[in-house]
Amino acid sequence: MAYAPGSFTKNFAWHGKGFSKLHQAIRNGFSGELRPVPRGTWRTNSLLNSSDFYIAANFFLFNIVISNRNVIPVDELIVQAIAANHSIAFDRLALFALNLSLGGLRTGSNNGVEFPARWATEFVCEALWQSGRWRQDALAVDAMDVFLSGRIVGVGRTKCRMNYRHLFELARFIPAAYPQINTDAESWIAPALFLAWDRRYMADGTSYSVASDLIADSLEKEHYKLLGVSEAEFHALAAPVAGQYLDAGGLGRFVLDPHPAFVPQASSKIRRFRAPTSPPPADLAWLTVAGTEGVVERQIQRRLAQKRDRIVGAKLKALYDHRCMACETKLLMGLSPDRFYAEAAHIRPLGKPHSGPDTPANMIVLCPNHHLQFDRGVISIRMRTGIPVFVSRIVGDPIHNKPVSLHPMHSLSPAHVSWHRDYFLELPTD
Repeated sequence: MAYAPGSFTKNFAWHGKGFSKLHQAIRNGFSGELRPVPRGTWRTNSLLNSSDFYIAANFFLFNIVISNRNVIPVDELIVQAIAANHSIAFDRLALFALNLSLGGLRTGSNNGVEFPARWATEFVCEALWQSGRWRQDALAVDAMDVFLSGRIVGVGRTKCRMNYRHLFELARFIPAAYPQINTDAESWIAPALFLAWDRRYMADGTSYSVASDLIADSLEKEHYKLLGVSEAEFHALAAPVAGQYLDAGGLGRFVLDPHPAFVPQASSKIRRFRAPTSPPPADLAWLTVAGTEGVVERQIQRRLAQKRDRIVGAKLKALYDHRCMACETKLLMGLSPDRFYAEAAHIRPLGKPHSGPDTPANMIVLCPNHHLQFDRGVISIRMRTGIPVFVSRIVGDPIHNKPVSLHPMHSLSPAHVSWHRDYFLELPTD
């Protein structure tokens, strides 16, 4: 099917400012409150000029008609903009909203139905996502032109492609170190699915009371492709998120003065959203994972873990006396006799697509907290003059630049250490 590019050919200050401008426009447009706003009011409050307004309102936000009035309701994208400072997490959520292409209904549109960027959904699902991952070569200019030439009609197709590709750069998905793009979906799947389920309900009234039905609907809509993960990974990641969404009461978790067009019937489980009194520091805002806590993240990691040779890990943990190589913590888990707990972390993950080996040269011993941070790239290891040292993204982290104390019987593969470093490119350089 062919689509008109519409106002997406406009600039919207894409050169490094597009998402931050959207973030501020949402805050302005809603006046910092989680209440539905008439489209005209949002346009005035947002302080955007005409072309920028149409890009923000038509491609990223949801539109609905109530009593012949165009209204922009509250959903998870609005919540994230109002609740926290601008961050890479918001940028990725905004790109997800564009690729989701659920713009809602408004008067004056074609038959009242909006598909503002359905071509983007088709591009991600049919070209970008391949065998469980996003492929960097699909974002090459020539490849995008070939695909979009059959999707976008009329003038401005080249400008549309330039703007769209730049969004992937702003969200730091490209350039990537490897052909398969690491979307780091674990860190933003919760707000992304909350947003998808919010808009699904607002678009056609589809609502579920069972977590498995939410997940099944997302699988049918191929949300895993929009996240850049495989179906198996999606199952593991989405399971706790679906439960949280239902426990929060769906749309009822944050909408004030509920209107039946926006909110399901009241439930005793509905909790009102409370924005934090002080946002996280800008340099740490990307660490915020909306809707998840450490316990849930550990559950996700366990579900995603590949089968491994437990004997190798057990021997390595015993070699280090169950002490974390990063913080030297020895976690006591039982008394009489004393029992200690540590985890064997793989530097290069097992199984496809990373194909890391289950050998001591690809393993280190960590406490649960540092294992999670290592798997997410918050901390890593680098070789400095032949000596492995820990590096951390966290400002003031005491383990940053700390040498890795290796047992004489244990050595690390420089190739695997380099792989982990390259896979998480945002680590500090010193």
